Amino acid sequence: MSERRVEFNILGTLSVTVAGEEVATGGPKQRALPALLLLHANRVVSRERLVGELLPEQSANGASLATTSTDGNIRLWDLRSRRLLGSPLAAAQSGGWGMFTPGGERFVAVFGSGVGVIWNVDPVAWARHACLIAHRSLTRAEWHDFVPQLSCRKTCA
Repeated sequence: MSERRVEFNILGTLSVTVAGEEVATGGPKQRALPALLLLHANRVVSRERLVGELLPEQSANGASLATTSTDGNIRLWDLRSRRLLGSPLAAAQSGGWGMFTPGGERFVAVFGSGVGVIWNVDPVAWARHACLIAHRSLTRAEWHDFVPQLSCRKTCA
C-alpha cells in the first residue's frame, strides 16, 4: 500500500493537499473547525471553546445559541438543556443571517428573500403567550414540551 501524505496549510485560508494534490475544503464555515483543531494540535479543545470560536452568535446571558445548517435553516438552542427551542425559523430556507438583541431576549433574522423576523426567545414570555391563547394554564405535559428549562407552575391567573 502506498503512503499518502496529507498536508495542512493554516497560514491564510486553510488548504489541504493529499499526495501533493489540493483537495476541496469548502467555504469559510466548513474550514473553521479543522483550522481551529489544527491550531490546537494534540490538545483537547473544550466544547465551550468550540462553541465560542465557531458559533459566536450566543445570547447575552449565554443561555441560547443560534445555528445555521446546510439546509439553510436557522435554529435556536437552549444551551443548558441542549434542546432545540421551537421549530426552525420560518422562511429560513432562502438562507440568511441573524443576531441576538443586546439583552438576549429576541433574535432578529433577515433572509435572502428579503423577509425579516423578530423571534422572542424568552421562555417566560412564551408561557404568558400560551396562557393568552389557551385561556388556561399549561398542562404538565405541555409545560415539559414547550418550556422544559423552567419548573412547571401555574401560568394563568
